[in-house]
Amino acid sequence: MEETQVFILSLCRDPVLVFRADELIYRNGAAEELFSKLLPGREAARLLPRPLLLEQESPFFATATICGRDCSVAAADRDGLRYLTVFPEEAPDEASLVSGGMLTQLNNCLCNLGLAVEQLSRKLDTPDGGDCGMLLSVTRRSFYSVKRLAGNLTAAMLFRERTLPFFPEPTELTGLCRQLTAEINGLFHGDRARLSFSGPGAELRATVDGALVQRLLLNLISNSLEHTPADGALSLSLFREEDRAVFMLRDDGCGIAPEVLRTAFSRCCVPADRNHLDRTAKAGLGLWLASRIARLHGGMLTMQSSPGMGTCVRAAFPMEQPGLPRLGAMRSAPADLRELLLTELAELLDSGSFTGV
Repeated sequence: MEETQVFILSLCRDPVLVFRADELIYRNGAAEELFSKLLPGREAARLLPRPLLLEQESPFFATATICGRDCSVAAADRDGLRYLTVFPEEAPDEASLVSGGMLTQLNNCLCNLGLAVEQLSRKLDTPDGGDCGMLLSVTRRSFYSVKRLAGNLTAAMLFRERTLPFFPEPTELTGLCRQLTAEINGLFHGDRARLSFSGPGAELRATVDGALVQRLLLNLISNSLEHTPADGALSLSLFREEDRAVFMLRDDGCGIAPEVLRTAFSRCCVPADRNHLDRTAKAGLGLWLASRIARLHGGMLTMQSSPGMGTCVRAAFPMEQPGLPRLGAMRSAPADLRELLLTELAELLDSGSFTGV
């Protein structure tokens, strides 16, 4: 490294690590203070998630755990060196996530919506109840939207309390992706980009919690569908990369500005649009939950994007993890796939998709 580069990086307030292949050749003062165990040399590479150094394309943004700390990482290559700028994530306080009272309120609302759906269904059976069909579909859509919000908030609270049910076991991923792709395409009728899938001809198995991996993929796919035009391209691929199973989702949507990428996997709240009643407020938990699910498996997410050029997200999971602990007192009951899709994609589906549900 040139002396001028070292001087500039030493003034940077954010931790910066510089690698040549798998050797740490420089860390600035902020990195030395935050990661005292990361000493120059090859040993440091063993303390970092491997994809941070093995990912071929740059620049990219990632969410990872480094020396026990949850971090966001911006990576860029220059002159054979990989520069990692690290942004430690603050531990959430009690008020920043969700309170038990909020969950109770949401669940009560969900119960009331369910009762309304039941009453509307009974009215449809009467001779003068035919005009209620559209209202019933709209109510059902609202029901599934609230159900998704309540589910995401509950999962976020369980992550905070480290009590989220987690039962990794050998899972066949190729079939999981093919079924998910077919079911998603069956729900939309040309008003959203069509999802394509490419994967290995043979089975690809990894030790994961299949239900959580499904949820991760649906969160990523939902986000891409929302920002990709109906005539755009959206592709999911699955492949093995050394000892990792890698999901890659690529779209040609609107892309993400560099200044937004840094917080792409952070919790945020998207306010409602008062001028459009169908644009409801969002908790902004989808990508945050996806990153936590990846970390729970010992994996990580990386994202590449730029405005007007689309987005590519990779989720890498270790294939074998014999020592991975199980969490939670009992396994969650497996969800019906169609029910899961209606819940996770409720904001993207039109009301007609909920007719006859």
